Order: sequence, then structure tokens, then C-alpha cells
Amino acid sequence: MKSRRSSKIVAIILLLAVGLSVACNRDPQTKATAKPSEDLPARQLFGVELQPQARALLAEIEQHYGKRLREDVKSNLDYSYYAALASVDSDGTPSIRMDSDIPATESTIVHELLHIKLYSKGFPVIRLNYPQSLSTERQQAHVRYIVAMLYDAIIHTIIYPQAREMGLKPQESLHSQLDLIMADQFEDYAGVPRQDVRTIYYLNAALLLDDRELFERVTDAYIRRHWYESVAIGRVLADMVAAAKPSTPEEVVFVLLRCLEVIQHEINNFELEAWQNEKRGEHILRRAVIKVIPQQRAGK
Repeated sequence: MKSRRSSKIVAIILLLAVGLSVACNRDPQTKATAKPSEDLPARQLFGVELQPQARALLAEIEQHYGKRLREDVKSNLDYSYYAALASVDSDGTPSIRMDSDIPATESTIVHELLHIKLYSKGFPVIRLNYPQSLSTERQQAHVRYIVAMLYDAIIHTIIYPQAREMGLKPQESLHSQLDLIMADQFEDYAGVPRQDVRTIYYLNAALLLDDRELFERVTDAYIRRHWYESVAIGRVLADMVAAAKPSTPEEVVFVLLRCLEVIQHEINNFELEAWQNEKRGEHILRRAVIKVIPQQRAGK
């Protein structure tokens, strides 16, 4: 039986999708890296020999920050759902942290380099401002997961085309993750309902896969398991992002907020509280502060 909540969600998300489709205009801020110089010396990161275009991207980042990229390997990365993390450290050093349990590949390294390049162009990290009513780690973990994964999916619409222009396959890791999702064998994240994980991965499949046959296989698997709501919400989220085509920091955050209205409908509202500039060495890292506003339940 279809729940009344599902019917309300479908109606609301369709309205939001229509409104968002005209909100952003395509004006690409970040282009693919210029053709590499064959004169650049050989370079390895995490034991992986970089091809010329990847070396050129790395050289561009190190020139911008004036520091050699920091490599770090850890057994457990923050929040456990990342295989690698890019950052600009407090001293202004660009940094990549890799999960020691997952072998490094050039595709993963370039992916993280492109995240750092976006930071240099003013794309922000996200900070969440929680109310007192969301004081437990499980409550915050749920919201943190949703925001992080939605933001990544939106940012990846900028990163993936650039990686593909370099001859890489940035979606390779997504394939193995989707295999686990379709088999319903993916790990649990503390505080995160499994339905939300399924919805996030369906969004990624609809938005980022360039293999339509695989996407149809993912859809068939979801339908066979009766994960109808994850299909409906994930597809609408993907359509919203694709229609908006965000290309600037402000557009990306705007689209993120609209997507959060859909997936957290009747749970939390979100609003942009502030843009902040944080000093990292001689450079500025932008931060978008998003306020989490729990919705009042009926009858309370």
C-alpha cells in the first residue's frame, strides 16, 4: 500500500523541481585543466605514477598554494563513508588523505585534486549549525551524511566531466558501491536510515553514470526490491540538479538547499546562515554555514 507520506512527497518534490529548473544559468567557472606540458618531471602520489595531464593539474595546484601537496594515509577516514578526502590544511598546504584499506588509483587522486582546485576557485566546505534539539551524535550523523553526500553529488557534476576529458573513469568506484546497494549488502552508517542511503545512491546513478545500461539495471533492482520511494526521490533530485546545471559556488549551495528540502521533507528545514572566509596559511578557504531547523511535528 502506498503511504500518504509518499504521495505528499511526490507532489512537493515535483513542485520544487519545476521551480529550480530556471534558477541557475550555466556559466562554467572551472574549466578542465589546460593541455599538460610534456616537460613536467615524472611524479608519483601514493605510489601511483601520474600521467601528463594529472601532473599538470597537480603542478597548477601546488603553484597556486605555493606548497607541495601533502600525502597522508589513514586506517579510518572521517565518517567512514569516504575512500579519500581532499583538504587545505591550516597552514595552507593542499592535502589528500587516503584510506589505507583501499588501493590508490590515478582516477581517485585526480578526483581529489579537482576538489582542491574547486576550493581554490571559491567553492566552499559546508559547516552545519545544529539546534539544541539535535544534540545527539546519531541525530547529527544522519543530517551530516545527507548533506555531505548531496553536496558531493552536486560537486561531482563539475568534477566528472573534467576527469573524463583527461581520459579517466571517475565513476568506477560508484559501480562497486552500486553492486552492494543492489544486493542490499551495504554497510550501515550510525543514525542513517537505509532508505536514505538507497536514495542517495540512486541519485548518484541517475546523475553521474554514463553507462545507461547499468543505470537501467540499477533501476530494475530497486523496483524488484520495492524501493519505490528511493527511485522517485532520487530521480527527482537528479532532475533538479541536471536542470539547474550549477557552476558557481553560490549556485551549488542554492541547489543543495533545494535538494535538502526534498530528501528531508517533514523532518528538517535548512537555510544558508552565512558565508565565511577562513584563513589557511596565505590563502582563504570559503565556508558555507547552513542552519538546520527541525520541523514541528503535527500535534506538538
